[in-house]
Amino acid sequence: MITVNGVLIENHSFPDHSLHAKIPTELNNLESAVIRWWYQGDHELMLLLCITRCLQERKAEIIHLEMPYLPHARMDRVEDGNTLFTLKYFCEFINSLNFQSVSVVDPHSLTAITGEASLNRVVVFHPFDVHEKLIAILNQQRNLVVYFPDAGAKKRYESVVKRYNLPVLYGEKRRDWQTGDILGLDIHGEIPEEFSVLMIDDICSYGGTFYHSALALKEKGAGIIDLCVTHCENSVDHGEITNDLIRTIYTLDTLYDETLASADSIVEVLKEQKCYTNDLKQFILI
Repeated sequence: MITVNGVLIENHSFPDHSLHAKIPTELNNLESAVIRWWYQGDHELMLLLCITRCLQERKAEIIHLEMPYLPHARMDRVEDGNTLFTLKYFCEFINSLNFQSVSVVDPHSLTAITGEASLNRVVVFHPFDVHEKLIAILNQQRNLVVYFPDAGAKKRYESVVKRYNLPVLYGEKRRDWQTGDILGLDIHGEIPEEFSVLMIDDICSYGGTFYHSALALKEKGAGIIDLCVTHCENSVDHGEITNDLIRTIYTLDTLYDETLASADSIVEVLKEQKCYTNDLKQFILI
């Protein structure tokens, strides 16, 4: 889904699956524009291209792209000559549109920021405000502990937790390296006798890592367990996580589509918005 200055760009496909879309008249003669792309699939790349080129032809001098979820971040490297380096090619495509800035939220990989496949004029927003608000609310529960599913997440987010002087745990997965399956999970850190948990990470797909984390935490005596991820795929509704293990999955509205949520979904979307004021970028959480 793509908007320009808050106006949704309606589009559909012809019978041959080619794109048909129109720019609303209220978007004519813009000097500057903010394109916001809620990623729902690579089929939207053609729409993004056409919208951007149309605005440029109509003499919009400044165009910002807001792309809360950075797609293809999982494919941030290739280990053989046959796998496509999709993140690199995706970033090259975005760069070719020559945006004034490209804003992303908590990208899964920093390769798109500083690595070989990097975006030009990229601005990265971090969800630390979300973590702080959740911790402040959930800290009223008994002996709140913050848990990170791996050392990477701990390094990325631990600075926020330190302000609250809360105990920190982190996990280390045990895998079958031939199949990639998670066999179990070891928990590191000092574990209280009675405690509730807020798990924090950047993305959740089917939730296997968090499922095994919750099982291990329950074995250690955890009570209520909540999860906060910046980006959540709808596939989590069809994974192994159930509400007897994890009470709520909190996520930003960067990826999860509430219209496709299952009836028993435990996902709660925290609304967020960004706005530009006199070329000053502000990130506002609501």
